[in-house]
Amino acid sequence: MDKSEYTLERVKADNIYKLGALYKNAFNINLTQDFIERKFFCNAMGKDTFAFIAVAKDGTVAAYYNTIPYVIEYEGKKILAAQSCVAMTHTDHRGKGLFPLLGKAVHDLTRDEGAKFIFGFPNELSYHGLVRKMNFDHFDTMKSYRIKVKALPVSKVLKKLGLKDHYMRFAAKQISKRAISNVTFKNSVCEEGVYGVTRDQNFINYKAYTGCVVIEIHGVKVWLKMEHVLIIGDMERTTRENFIKVIANLKSIAAKYGIVDIVFNVSPGSYYDLLMTELNYQFIEGLAILYWDFNSGVDFKKIKFTGADYDTF
Repeated sequence: MDKSEYTLERVKADNIYKLGALYKNAFNINLTQDFIERKFFCNAMGKDTFAFIAVAKDGTVAAYYNTIPYVIEYEGKKILAAQSCVAMTHTDHRGKGLFPLLGKAVHDLTRDEGAKFIFGFPNELSYHGLVRKMNFDHFDTMKSYRIKVKALPVSKVLKKLGLKDHYMRFAAKQISKRAISNVTFKNSVCEEGVYGVTRDQNFINYKAYTGCVVIEIHGVKVWLKMEHVLIIGDMERTTRENFIKVIANLKSIAAKYGIVDIVFNVSPGSYYDLLMTELNYQFIEGLAILYWDFNSGVDFKKIKFTGADYDTF
């Protein structure tokens, strides 16, 4: 690749509008300016997005890559980390080595802004690029628990009719009426010697752009999101007996809207992984957990995640 064909620009508030056209070309989706800004401006420890675009000579935004800052509670301290988030390339500029070029620029920026390491949960399309081209380490794999719900598959039928999105927006709006505000709860993975992403009000407010809400069931705060499935992002720790009651209530909520699956993604060995294993809940292999370390000294065996930590939750 002739690097002179492209100019790298750091993405900030004054040029983030350029991402709309690239999203449309790369993924065939239309995102509002408000959604893009809310997704990438998270204000974690005073930091927003660490990102670059590659701009072709004719002004076309040819590619984009970013990491998003996250705050990790680790050994009594709050440290800055970042999640590898979105990588996309214009159809006319693929196969030209732009991903590694942007990756180096973004990772250097992430390090220079004070992040101790980068983590990520890539899908199948992104995994190869991050591991083979960017040298991420595949450290572990999430477990995706699937809890079946007895309900008429309304959402699946509506999907075939092209009405699913409208219906799920209605369902999400209904569940949002139960949302509680000004709330934080302790990350369910955290205990002595085990650490995770800070669940403070700032983080919960930031995540609200996706439509996820915190509700309370049987005295337990549950962070969830309604799509074609009901996704549990995280849940306050509770007893085995009360967990069963909470799940039963969530099944009732899901059934009401014709949702036949509840999904709870967790790190292997975390609190709810052990509990759901004990209860014989079924799971499938989830997303890979990748790391890129800046000589942080962090023991990654001590860090666990739940689905609330995915950038898509």
